[in-house]
Amino acid sequence: MLDERIKRQRALVKILKSKPYTTQDDVASALESEGFEVTQSSISRDFRELGVVKVGGRYTSTLRFTGDANSAALQGLIKNIDPAGGNLLVVKTTPGAANVVAARLDEKDLNEVVGTIAGDDTIFVATKTKRGQAHVIQALEKLDRIF
Repeated sequence: MLDERIKRQRALVKILKSKPYTTQDDVASALESEGFEVTQSSISRDFRELGVVKVGGRYTSTLRFTGDANSAALQGLIKNIDPAGGNLLVVKTTPGAANVVAARLDEKDLNEVVGTIAGDDTIFVATKTKRGQAHVIQALEKLDRIF
């Protein structure tokens, strides 16, 4: 049973990287065409375990962003970056994308970032200094191009 789950999850990751999927039914069909028997609950459980979320209308994994197909699928998620005072940024994203963008920013481990808080489409980024705030804006602009 465990071996089957691992094989299914590996196939799921490969499927999600191959093209955008917008419904769980489409994902289930793709897995079934690979020879896996799946249910809605098994797909939901796999999504949870693999960090798969729906962003920009399609499913993607939030676990790693390493220049693979998931990163390409996330291009253009940042809509606006506004300073709020000298040590806070308000980052607006497409609906559902704030956690993904914040996770990517956190992965960058920038010294200037004190912390991030993400909602559905808004991220608050606290910075140590006003100069750090400008550096984080540049990093976010680069991230958006990387996404």
